[in-house]
Amino acid sequence: MSEEWGEIRAVPPGSLGDATLELHEAVQAIASAGQALATPRDDDSHRGMRWWRGAEAFVGEPLGPGEAARVGVRPADLTLFVTDGGGTERHAFTLGGRTRAEGFGWLEEILSGVLGLAELTLSLPEFTIPEGPAARGEAFSADRGRERRVLSALYSGAAARLEALAAERAASEVRCWPHHFDIATLITVRPADEREAARTVGVGLAPMGGGYEGWYWYVNAWPPPDLARLAPLRVGHWHSEGWTGAVLTGEELVGSGGEPADTLGRFLEDAIRAAERAVLS
Repeated sequence: MSEEWGEIRAVPPGSLGDATLELHEAVQAIASAGQALATPRDDDSHRGMRWWRGAEAFVGEPLGPGEAARVGVRPADLTLFVTDGGGTERHAFTLGGRTRAEGFGWLEEILSGVLGLAELTLSLPEFTIPEGPAARGEAFSADRGRERRVLSALYSGAAARLEALAAERAASEVRCWPHHFDIATLITVRPADEREAARTVGVGLAPMGGGYEGWYWYVNAWPPPDLARLAPLRVGHWHSEGWTGAVLTGEELVGSGGEPADTLGRFLEDAIRAAERAVLS
């Protein structure tokens, strides 16, 4: 994440709340399109997103016959866009100063044309997300560029770190999930068999929630481990209110005084090792 740290440090983690709420609402367009037009999957990944570093954007699953299009959202300028089947951006709609209804109307029209549909109506997913201005029918802000650039850098850096981890550990594909808005990968420590479910360790970055107002890195495990049996961490802490897992908050990370990439590395190394041992004990 070396390229992103300067940008990430530009705004305190706890000051990104409003921009995060708006971005979370904006990416529901990706989830809604996937819900309506992508091939359904049991793990709900057809409504999920990936981070495309070249485009610096969230991009959803291929849509329609022949996988002719994808829907994306670029955080830095809060732009909703549609690509062709090859991933080239063909249509774009700036959400700043516009309502979610306007964005959905535009997206329905574009996708109908691209996919040759007589009619398309997109519906919001059934899960509940924190309420922002879009839920109240208000327009997205037109002046949060600085905060949006920080969020873009945050997700871009997290995606790179998680993709490297996933490659090392043969973990799941890195995805961003539209309900909690976290970007994560899942390490299978022990596969499922006829006696029990798989034992896993999840690693990711969440922009807020889970008991925290700002962004944080987390490591959790399934089945949930006994907190008393978890090894101590050199940085970060074990969280136990409502869920059990290791947490390194943005404040702890950017305020550590050292190189943030090294601090994050120590956290992930300790937390993943402790979580893996806990689920196997």
